[in-house]
Amino acid sequence: MLCLDPSCGSSSSMPGYAIYRAGEFVESGVIYVVPQWPLHIRLQAIGQCLRSEFGEPDVAVVESIPVRAIGRGRSRRGHASLLQAVGAMICSVNCSNVIYIDPRIWHRHTQEGWSKGDASDAQAMGNCVIEILGEIQNYE
Repeated sequence: MLCLDPSCGSSSSMPGYAIYRAGEFVESGVIYVVPQWPLHIRLQAIGQCLRSEFGEPDVAVVESIPVRAIGRGRSRRGHASLLQAVGAMICSVNCSNVIYIDPRIWHRHTQEGWSKGDASDAQAMGNCVIEILGEIQNYE
């Protein structure tokens, strides 16, 4: 499973990833792109990295960024580029099983000691999906 915390690559945020095998955490990190590059070049670089470095995961998990009116200090441009990053990431991962996870869901499932960050957010999303799938399996 490949978990992706979307970002278009800026001075404050890079795309985060976490890898799981057989339900176990393997590694997390960020995909570094040069923040000064034009947006389309950064998105192309992210796509190239996803295609060349992460193979074909069985499942991809991507944070679902809500499309809504911008509020609480977020800029329209920043929100638009974040939505573009989600699209670029999804079309760059060769995977037919994609799970979109709402940030409100995975935030509720974060574990004690979690601190916000690009790589740790991707890992928290993966942990949440593993936990929810375990609950569903135990329910059946």
